[in-house]
Amino acid sequence: MPSRIDRLTDAQLDRIPEWVAKWTAIGLSTEPADFDAAAVGVRRCYRAAELPEPGIVLRLGSPLGAAIAWIMLATRDSQVASQVGTQVGSQVDSQVGSQVRKQVYSQVGSQVESQVESQVGSQVESQVESQVGGQVYSQVRKQVHSQVGGQVYSQVRKQVHSQVGGQVLRSYRGGNLWASWYAYVSFFRDVCHWDDRLLEAFAADEQHALNASWCIYGDRFAALADRPAELHLQEGRLHNEAGPSITWRDGWQLWHIDGVAVDEQIVIRPETQTLDQIHGEENAEVQRLRIDRYGWPRYLAETGATVVDKQRNDVDGTREALMEARDGQRRLVCSCPSTAKVFAMHVPREITSCEQAQQWLGGNRNVSIIGAS
Repeated sequence: MPSRIDRLTDAQLDRIPEWVAKWTAIGLSTEPADFDAAAVGVRRCYRAAELPEPGIVLRLGSPLGAAIAWIMLATRDSQVASQVGTQVGSQVDSQVGSQVRKQVYSQVGSQVESQVESQVGSQVESQVESQVGGQVYSQVRKQVHSQVGGQVYSQVRKQVHSQVGGQVLRSYRGGNLWASWYAYVSFFRDVCHWDDRLLEAFAADEQHALNASWCIYGDRFAALADRPAELHLQEGRLHNEAGPSITWRDGWQLWHIDGVAVDEQIVIRPETQTLDQIHGEENAEVQRLRIDRYGWPRYLAETGATVVDKQRNDVDGTREALMEARDGQRRLVCSCPSTAKVFAMHVPREITSCEQAQQWLGGNRNVSIIGAS
């Protein structure tokens, strides 16, 4: 088995699509975690870092569940559930956080990832590394971590970060949601037959990733998370207009439309939104989706949008109106002749007539219908 790789053979290049598909499927898996196998991998990571194995490896139904359990055990505070706040955060910082960062996560990470990565850099010719990194690592990352893993991280961070000073999120590994890393190294090992002593440590970390989602390291314990029970994607983005985009077996749910994180109301009960909610939304993408789900025709009517121009479309036998919303944006409001659904389509602010709007829409292939009722 080679200890250095200077080029990829045609046969090895041909296996890149297979490797991308394999690890993308692992990263997006909704199969229940094999906690027994994953826990063995986690304990092997501690041994690889020459650290005592954790006395307890918790098994939780979701990354959020793992984070909360980690906090509760780390603080050893029976009232943590009702007192999570500044006091708990400072306890984690002073009692556990520094030990986790310095003694466990940094050492496990160094053994399992940093050193392996440095060995790849020194033992694989740069062009080969860029080929595999660009085609294997980047493609899997785009489909798994960027779309799903990053959203899971941001939602856990939103719910626990301010309470614990970020110590939980400085001490985790993403398991199957970090599939791009494992795809990258395993390609050299399994397809190119690269051999290095550090691959034993990598295999320990890989065993965790193959069998579960997040693991949060502690100096005396670790917390493992299950994989999702349901995962809904559309064109590679988290999306579900009828329910949660991700559901875990402990009941934790995330909600996304077109890859944008939203709340349950926007998905399930959009008609119950108020104009104050819509206008108070600070995130422009979420505000657009709020209005989209509320219904642009209804929104324009209830906010007193002004009519700039109107006409009868003799081709479709329908009526159209060019309207200006309170923010100055203009939309052509028209109906579908076959379904009678009313649509509001965005046009540039300089458009002043329905005819101009139709001409602009007809010449713009990237235009999208942004609301219907």
